[in-house]
Amino acid sequence: MHHGLLRRAENDRLLAALHGQAEDQEGCFSCHSLNGQGERVGPDLALEGTRGRSDDWLIGHFKDPQTRSPSSVMPAFSSLTDRQLEVLTTFLQSQKGK
Repeated sequence: MHHGLLRRAENDRLLAALHGQAEDQEGCFSCHSLNGQGERVGPDLALEGTRGRSDDWLIGHFKDPQTRSPSSVMPAFSSLTDRQLEVLTTFLQSQKGK
């Protein structure tokens, strides 16, 4: 398999795992919406890639949201590995609306 396809398959598996984890443990969609699903307490994740934030900013936000957005009520994603945070960041950076 081509390296790019292998990487994409790995990312797809990790994103599926993150989606399940987000619903079960982290509760992303109890505050955020994506593609018309979820709540609207926090920003719509379908547009995250248009906000001009760096990968480092997003990862820092996931690890300790209040250091990046002092008024944020988002909890820290303490159970996610660095690899999962990187995949989640890549996914969100690709979300530029429809």
